[in-house]
Amino acid sequence: MYQPMIQKSYCRILILAIALIGLPTMAQDIQYGQTTFPNSGADEAQQSFMEGLLMLHSFEYSDARKAFQRASAIDESFAMAYWGEALTHYRVLWNEIELEKVRDALGRLGETPKARADKAPTQREKDYLATVEILLDEGEDSTRAVRFAEALEILATDYPDDENAAAFYALALLGSSGADRDFAIYMKSAAVSEAVIANNPRHPGAVHYLIHAYDDPVHAPLGLRPALMYAQIAPAATHALHMPSHIFFPMGMWQAATDINLRSYAAGQAWGVKNGKPVNGSGAHALSWLVYSLLQEGRIAEARSHMLEFQDLVTQEPARTGQFVETWASYVISTDFADVEFVNFDLDASKMPSRQSSMIYFVKAAAAINSGALDVAESNLRSLAALEMKLNDLNWSEKAQDVMVLELQALLQRARGNMAEAVSLLEEAASLEYSMPRRFGPPWPPKPAHELLGELLAEQGDFGAAMRQFKMALSLARNRTPSLLGLARAASALDREDDARRAYQSLHDNLQRADSNFATLQEAQEHTKSGTT
Repeated sequence: MYQPMIQKSYCRILILAIALIGLPTMAQDIQYGQTTFPNSGADEAQQSFMEGLLMLHSFEYSDARKAFQRASAIDESFAMAYWGEALTHYRVLWNEIELEKVRDALGRLGETPKARADKAPTQREKDYLATVEILLDEGEDSTRAVRFAEALEILATDYPDDENAAAFYALALLGSSGADRDFAIYMKSAAVSEAVIANNPRHPGAVHYLIHAYDDPVHAPLGLRPALMYAQIAPAATHALHMPSHIFFPMGMWQAATDINLRSYAAGQAWGVKNGKPVNGSGAHALSWLVYSLLQEGRIAEARSHMLEFQDLVTQEPARTGQFVETWASYVISTDFADVEFVNFDLDASKMPSRQSSMIYFVKAAAAINSGALDVAESNLRSLAALEMKLNDLNWSEKAQDVMVLELQALLQRARGNMAEAVSLLEEAASLEYSMPRRFGPPWPPKPAHELLGELLAEQGDFGAAMRQFKMALSLARNRTPSLLGLARAASALDREDDARRAYQSLHDNLQRADSNFATLQEAQEHTKSGTT
């Protein structure tokens, strides 16, 4: 539900917090956070090892890998350096593993698990190595994730004073939940991270993983404190600069999200200059979220400018195409297919992973319906429905494919004048969407089903039912501008002046920095100036 007064209070806190995040840190040694990790490596290799460990906690995988490799080059028998390098090839939260690279990293320490364990001078280091050996086990990814979490739980239990064992256990718990967010597992992870932070509030991993545990519409307010801490703890990590937006998004704090992702994207570009690339992965990720928050602010011209930058980035780095597709889908839907250049952008869905393919088919079909090319829409709908979804992403669900299919079927029925059938299909889509795991980041499907249903009901003059759907949409994607607009208009049509005024005020708050010619801003200004609807 939208809550204007609470939102305003949070906005004031966040504006101050963003300003504080921009202040220089007091000491160079806390650019990535602070922790301790007793080990048997050579003294000369400690700085590189600790840099790698701290970067790893912030998902700065490539830089962490280089640091661990520097440590093992200094001390070839440094078991924990090989452990750390191996772990940089396992993106635990997404359960994505480069198995051969894990095997290669460990293989340089020893040919077998026993040979590797014999290189570790202490039992604790042997136990750390044993946890990463699990990654080489055969079996399903989901089974590996659960076994990894179980091994980290034992490690954290055996060494209760080891804050890194606990932090990695908190992360492994999140990874064991799979694509569907299990709140019980996430809250267990949060409790572990909270305990680490109580003893070391500058631990980057514990703060980072706590944000991930809380980054949904239900728990986001609990994540505000760690969100504001993280960018100050690890200001050199591009991903750390982005992470506060994992809380700002589900709280609908678009201005704060825009500002923090601008900083993260700039940091990613600076990394690129240093490393001879356009931008790092974290910077591209921040760019994707930046475009969405700009759209919620009504800053369409800036969003388009960044889309053009993203287009150039994909030309230079094709590996970023997937991130671009997700951003493109949000942009085209949010701008109501008005930007013909991007609507017609050439994307080959057949060459993309199933998640991105589904987005391309959906947007192309919706755009075709909008232009009256129903045969083209039908073709894209068939391609979407026929996809075999291969998903391994905690922000996704197989149900999203079904929701998108139902939405397109509804839009086709609407285009053919069958409004009753369109509403029935969207009611099914909305019910299915509501049953999906609570999400973070830009909403998927890119057109929320409750919002679309509300718009169709409003078209038919059923404003009471439309209001209920827009409120449901806002409970899933708080403070989303199109849902607020729909709610304000429906309430106004019913002469529910208090509801309309609150919705228009929230809308106006979203659009304080909007393009001057943005029509929704002008509508919100008219209603907030007069104080009437």
